Amino acid sequence: MIKFSRNRNIGIIVLLLLFGCGKKEKEVVLIERDGVTYEQGAQKPYSGKMSSKYNNGNMKTEGEYKDGLPVGTWKFWDRDGTEYTGAVSKYVFHEIQSGETLKSIANNFEVDVDQLYELNEDIDNDTGDKIKAGQVIGVKTADDADGQFLFWYDKQRIKIKSHKVFINGKRNGKWTFWNENGNIVRTGSYAAGKRDGSYAYYFNDGSKKEEGAWKNDQRDGLWVKYSNNGNTQKEGTYSNGKKDGVWTTWNDKGLMASKYLYENNKVIDKWVFKYQFYSNGNEKTLKSTRNNKLDGEQTIWHQNGQMKSIGNYTTGKENGDFQEWYENGQMQSTVNYLNGNMDGAYSEWFDNGQIRQQGSYVDNEFYLTTRWNNEGGILIKDGNGKWVGKNAEGRKLWAKEYQDGRLISDWEYKYEYFDNGQIKKESSFQGGQEDGESTIFFENGKTREEGTWKEGEYLITNRWNKNGNQIIKDGQGKISGKNKEG
Repeated sequence: MIKFSRNRNIGIIVLLLLFGCGKKEKEVVLIERDGVTYEQGAQKPYSGKMSSKYNNGNMKTEGEYKDGLPVGTWKFWDRDGTEYTGAVSKYVFHEIQSGETLKSIANNFEVDVDQLYELNEDIDNDTGDKIKAGQVIGVKTADDADGQFLFWYDKQRIKIKSHKVFINGKRNGKWTFWNENGNIVRTGSYAAGKRDGSYAYYFNDGSKKEEGAWKNDQRDGLWVKYSNNGNTQKEGTYSNGKKDGVWTTWNDKGLMASKYLYENNKVIDKWVFKYQFYSNGNEKTLKSTRNNKLDGEQTIWHQNGQMKSIGNYTTGKENGDFQEWYENGQMQSTVNYLNGNMDGAYSEWFDNGQIRQQGSYVDNEFYLTTRWNNEGGILIKDGNGKWVGKNAEGRKLWAKEYQDGRLISDWEYKYEYFDNGQIKKESSFQGGQEDGESTIFFENGKTREEGTWKEGEYLITNRWNKNGNQIIKDGQGKISGKNKEG
């Protein structure tokens, strides 16, 4: 028998009565006096069937009263049409009055507060007495009957609270809990009174918040936590109730944010993933760190979303293949690293897809094999030769010379100009100092002098006067200077 404890004498229940097969339904008003239900205006406790429906006309609850008390098996349908059945006589219930606390209720019924938490899983022991006036709670067990039971937020049995199963007086099977809006907030499985099997928690709107499994009353195996938008927020494994193995978190954009390696509930390793974004929202960089050192894949993107580069680090050093791409998606280069040093084959392409150069790194030093121009013409073959880079006007910008694959000379060309725009001097530099060929011009554009810098010393090769007559050839000749008077 269901039992109620209340201070008020009268409650009003508006319910839909079912009068049997073929008979019409009619809506009546039921009132409650001292825990017993009456049809309004009647002196005799109500006996008969009742039901309620959702706004769309679908069935919500169905049950029966006898002598003013709920009896037999009641039914509840959630919004998806799933049916739950159960008796309603497991607990003694109490409707909370204004100003009451769990402690005062426990004192009145001579029970422990812990028992109230145990019987009412919707009351959170961690956050305190989250109760309110009008809330119906179980205060103690009315009988030890087994089977399925339905529990409600209200005495009218309109707002479902939970569906529970007991075997041999202990929790068993799947239990389901709803909030007052009718959305599922938790489902869980029990065996012999202990949490065992699948478990899930839900946000107030009914979307899934967390799911996993329990074993022998401890979290076990994979657990996954979700954000409000449905993206995975965190996942990892438990062993005997303790975190064990890799745990991964994701940010609000659904991008991986961190990884933690647990052993016996203690963090023994940690990876953090940091992102930068362009103003258009596209990803710009992804840095992976382990114990504050670069570790794992490091990625950079172009603003159009095309990947720019990717490579792997191990404890702060480059390790493995590194690749680069142009903004048009064409491969730019590939190279391998070993413990922070470039090692092995290297290839590079122009943005039109034409191979540019191939070679290899040994102990972080580059050895060139073949060099092409952007049209496929070979500039250096078998690691020997010299090629010159020029601007649109055909002027040299740099020159590189290789011997047996090694770069032995690397020049940069600089220019000085007359006021009329004509070149005054063309010089080559290595390491910030003049080195190699040097040419000096007259203001009319004719060559004045050719020479070479070597180890800080300048040697004249050829020299001409303004009239174009050569006065020094191959470093041999004589120069005489005169003043205005001759």
